[in-house]
Amino acid sequence: MADSGEKSRGTAFLSSPLLSFAKNPRIQELLTSRSSPTDLEAIQIQSFISAAPTEINRYDEEIGRLKSALDQATGERSVILSSYDVCRHVVSPVHKLSSEILAKIFHLSAPFEEHLAEMQRLARYPLLQLSKVCSLWHSVALHTPALWSTIPVDQFNWPNSDPGLEKLIGLLKTAVERGGGSALTLDVRLRNRPSDQALDIIIGCSERWYRVDFDGYLQPLMDTLASIQHGFPRLQSLTFSGRYSPGQLTAFETAPQLKEFSCAGPVGSICKLPLKQLQVVVSRANTISTMADTMSIMPHLPKTSRFQIQCNIQHVSPFLPLTYTLPPISANIATLFIQLIPGLSPDLNHQVLDTILGCLTLPFVHGLQFTSGRYPHRRLAWPHATFLGLSSRSSFKGHLRCLDIGDVVIARDELI
Repeated sequence: MADSGEKSRGTAFLSSPLLSFAKNPRIQELLTSRSSPTDLEAIQIQSFISAAPTEINRYDEEIGRLKSALDQATGERSVILSSYDVCRHVVSPVHKLSSEILAKIFHLSAPFEEHLAEMQRLARYPLLQLSKVCSLWHSVALHTPALWSTIPVDQFNWPNSDPGLEKLIGLLKTAVERGGGSALTLDVRLRNRPSDQALDIIIGCSERWYRVDFDGYLQPLMDTLASIQHGFPRLQSLTFSGRYSPGQLTAFETAPQLKEFSCAGPVGSICKLPLKQLQVVVSRANTISTMADTMSIMPHLPKTSRFQIQCNIQHVSPFLPLTYTLPPISANIATLFIQLIPGLSPDLNHQVLDTILGCLTLPFVHGLQFTSGRYPHRRLAWPHATFLGLSSRSSFKGHLRCLDIGDVVIARDELI
């Protein structure tokens, strides 16, 4: 190691002998009182005036030397500090982490933040901040496709025109490209007039879709999907949460990995699905006809599947009985979950639940769950006789292992 520093050479700087005279309050007094100095004081003043310039120059030279020494010391300190940080980083455990481990840490450290602006979310702002730490982190952050495999698109926060629109489209394209060939998770909200360019980018990577959730106004998307012929080889989860007009889609018939399907509307009339391979089906129905359409696919689901229906029936008069009856349905599903959100009448939930249970036969079900979406204001009225009929038809004693009844008004003797 080098010496800690060189010692100053030469004699030490000495204070000027003129200081005692310069600090004499008598000098200031002569100035403020406008009185005349004595003969001795006059001689001393003339002597000071003669010697002061030399002393001032001497002080200027010393100050300059000290400034140079300070600049040198500051620069040397900066070099040592920089090397200190580098050396600490070189021997730190994080320096030994592989790119794969760093990528996993980045994935956990840079989640999507809902409070961020749309442009920051689409650009993966937290991930870009991590990329600024060093060249290695920059390379890992920008060239690991898995870190760019989740893409949020909320067009309700997109401008209608340039320059912001073009920048967002560019960010969307960049995010898709940085994802390389990795499977994509998309969370997309579309407005009434979506950007054609953005929609083309989303559809253009459809062979990489893994988990997709479409919300908002979906009709332009549905129209575009109708023309797709190549299928969806990686798709495992598909959700339609927004508004659309019923109409059959055939594109999703070729989705060999599809396991989960969810929609806010009819299922059977929206698209042809590989029903025999689905493990989870979730539907939200606000009319009896939508509920009937959704339940019509139950017989085609496999024995290991879970069927979940959320009913928010709003268009039935609370003063009239429910006249719509469902045809008998026998389904081999493993789990059934029913959630009722009655809109107009406290008794409507009883009618709807009675209608659902009255048409079903579930010979292999091992889990049943009933709940209200507006507890405690709309607790479920329990259709005991209808449930006993379902239990008898389905032979629950032989296979039902879990019965979860929540938010239900049920008499004590009905528990037996």
